[in-house]
Amino acid sequence: MLPFDVIRDEADRTLRDLRATGINTQDVALPPVPGTIALRSSGYFNTAGLQVWAQHSTYVANYDKGRGLLILHDLFIESRSLERLRDNIIALSDAVHHAFLTAIAG
Repeated sequence: MLPFDVIRDEADRTLRDLRATGINTQDVALPPVPGTIALRSSGYFNTAGLQVWAQHSTYVANYDKGRGLLILHDLFIESRSLERLRDNIIALSDAVHHAFLTAIAG
């Protein structure tokens, strides 16, 4: 059995470690497949004099017979470029999400 509470509590760990602000964590929509969870966290942090938007996605599936799948997907975008790259960010995030859905459906 997956430790869903630990996965949920630690979903924003990367952002907290970066001392990000405005952290928001949400469930990512999944079909009702036992042993799966997907979460996405986002927030802002400063580095080298720049404000950076970060998105950290966690996808976990626990299959029978000790098999499993873990996908950690991170995006880091300098905040001034966020609006210009919005469609690309959505497309990339959606591609990872759809790949996970395909994997758990198979």
